[in-house]
Amino acid sequence: MKATIITTVRHNVGDDFIREGVMHVLEKSLDEPIEYELIHKHMPVSTRHGFEFIRKYRVSKLVDGVLPLMPASDRVFEADVLVQSGAPVFWSHPNGPHCADNEWFEPLIERRYRRVAGQVPFFNLAAGSAQQYSSDGSEILEPFAARDRAYIQRLMSYTDALTLRDQVAQSMLLLLGYNAEVIPCSSIFSAEHMGIRAEEGEFVAINFMDGGSHFDFSGNISKDRWLNDFREFYAKVKNQEKIVFICHDEKEVKMARLVDPNARIFFSHDYGDYLRMYAQCKFGIMNRIHGCFGLASLGRPSFLIGSDSRTLMAREINLPYDYVNNVGTERLLSEFSTLQTRWPTYREEMDEIKRRALARYRAVLHYGWSR
Repeated sequence: MKATIITTVRHNVGDDFIREGVMHVLEKSLDEPIEYELIHKHMPVSTRHGFEFIRKYRVSKLVDGVLPLMPASDRVFEADVLVQSGAPVFWSHPNGPHCADNEWFEPLIERRYRRVAGQVPFFNLAAGSAQQYSSDGSEILEPFAARDRAYIQRLMSYTDALTLRDQVAQSMLLLLGYNAEVIPCSSIFSAEHMGIRAEEGEFVAINFMDGGSHFDFSGNISKDRWLNDFREFYAKVKNQEKIVFICHDEKEVKMARLVDPNARIFFSHDYGDYLRMYAQCKFGIMNRIHGCFGLASLGRPSFLIGSDSRTLMAREINLPYDYVNNVGTERLLSEFSTLQTRWPTYREEMDEIKRRALARYRAVLHYGWSR
């Protein structure tokens, strides 16, 4: 069987964790050998064999629009199953961005997949929201969301199996008359799929992002306040434990050095290296959502601090989380102390979460495959 996965390629460590988890779920659900093809969703022309080298979206869009469809050399057309691998899929904001404007839906689904819909199943797995942290999903009913509602309706018309990774995404769909199950993000299976096992806890992982996340949809996050509070927290704990800043990109390396010019810092271009590092951790204090989930895949807990509705994903794996504006030095110290006690027992808890999650994924995929 050939599974084509809409994901990112050499772009985002978190997406790599999610994709490894999706592969694990597919293999445990479909019970037959699977060959994978990857499409870099930000460069849809990568669906064409031989065009993977293009890494600029405008060039990708131009080239893909000019070339005629060639099913014999296209990853969508050669698929036995097409999978969208966990990402924000549902979002709508008054002045943008809008989910209707994503890079992959028109070229990959509307232009290509619709020609084989009904013959090849389409699974949209671990789909999430990207709204303000306090959102109840009702923005999707506002006049500014009209195009997003139309996009969601079209996307759902093609979808044979859908799982969600946060409750805001579920609320948005319920308001539009759809429903799907919220299951922990597939990234909880990433370490298992790669054969990486937890080792003895040697250090604490810390991930620090400017403003606490990628997005400030509220417009009221004080980056200076977050940096100062985090710097004060770090100064108080750096002698309690061996601490390593795990940086998912080069910007985070710079931010870590702002916190402490002499900090221990880990950065790599190989996502497997991150899981091998997380395997050596006791616990984490994280801004990166998939730093939190990478640790969880190895049975290690963390405290997740974010700025948008993606942060709510931590609820599904029973980990503490909060909005960056609510978290100061004392809260960081309190959660750090709690995790020092909790980390040895979280693995057993996580094993049960994984067991239940896999059973739920299997049920959804079996249903989708039989449609």
